[in-house]
Amino acid sequence: MLLQKYWTWNVCRVTQWFASEDARNILNIGLPASKQDDSWRWLGENTGLFSIKFAYHLITNQRCAGSPLGTWKLIWNSPIHVRLKLLWWQIMSNALPTHERIALAFNLPSILCPICDRERELSFHLFWSCDYASALWFGCCWGIRTNASNCGKWEKWMDWFGSNRNRPATLSFDDFMTGALCIFEVIWKVRNEVTHGGQLLQISMAMRNASTRLNDHLACKADRPCKVPTVPLPGWMTCCTDVTIDSNYSFGAEVFRDSKNRICSVVADRFSVTDPTLAEASILLSAARHAAHLNFNSVNFFCDNDSAVSSIREAHGIQSNLNLDGVSTHFKTLSAQFVNWNVKKINRNENFMAHNAAKWAKLNSTFGDIQITSMDPKVFEDYKEWWPDPG
Repeated sequence: MLLQKYWTWNVCRVTQWFASEDARNILNIGLPASKQDDSWRWLGENTGLFSIKFAYHLITNQRCAGSPLGTWKLIWNSPIHVRLKLLWWQIMSNALPTHERIALAFNLPSILCPICDRERELSFHLFWSCDYASALWFGCCWGIRTNASNCGKWEKWMDWFGSNRNRPATLSFDDFMTGALCIFEVIWKVRNEVTHGGQLLQISMAMRNASTRLNDHLACKADRPCKVPTVPLPGWMTCCTDVTIDSNYSFGAEVFRDSKNRICSVVADRFSVTDPTLAEASILLSAARHAAHLNFNSVNFFCDNDSAVSSIREAHGIQSNLNLDGVSTHFKTLSAQFVNWNVKKINRNENFMAHNAAKWAKLNSTFGDIQITSMDPKVFEDYKEWWPDPG
């Protein structure tokens, strides 16, 4: 009764009969393409197969012990410069040699901030709440007031600025963190100079240095060549896909372009899943259905989720994601209608058009074929995130 024909969840019944959290967990279970016998599944691995390695980590509790894995993934998967990533990691892991940290091993005459000489030198104080840092944050980049947020540690600070409403309009989180880390670099250099007997750099010079660093990083980002060619050969179509996740559902978008880089079709779909990988795989399947419906012969499908791409390309392999097997099977069945096809990984920062289209569809609660003329033209940017007009 919970399943409909073609092996899909009966969303109405699942949400009606189960508590909201249980319903979300049920709907995030990817169903097989056809009826199968009951079997055991090891939940510790995507393959569903028992892993001694994972069992060891589970027993010793080292996989999650004392480290916010989501934060580390955010840092190391970020497109910002490696040097800035290292500083970011040092801050989040409390590994910078501040006076407060050094005093744990050696006797120091003072553990106060060498810049203001009033509070203990914690990294959060040094880079955010110190008067020098506050003046630098307000005077350069985006005029941010450090007293506007009630954050006392970096985790809360990250959550605060991770929200779009707490950043300047049109500023992505990656660009914000690039600017923030440029400011942190300048403050750390000033701190070291003062610690070793030098003079405190004038705040106007510090502002100039931070702004120059940020502009250099953004210029390098703008000049970075596209790693994945998305303009297809004659006779081929390109389809870029992406999803945006809400609390109880997800919206996905497919943007089809021809060999002259003209946008031929934009399609949105809504899914009852909130698992990002399952949603990404589902929008790829939706794109294949639409391409088959339009009788496209040769299509390159692009997605920025590694697991979704590898699962569809290597369906039913020994390392396949069991939760995506049903979607992968349906995709492979549809792909028989194409003369040529491929599924490729694309970098997130090259896939903003599909991402923007998904955001637009979610904001407007629209799915199905979308009239291109009804959409904000700023949505159709490959390398820039779209933000709705606040007016």
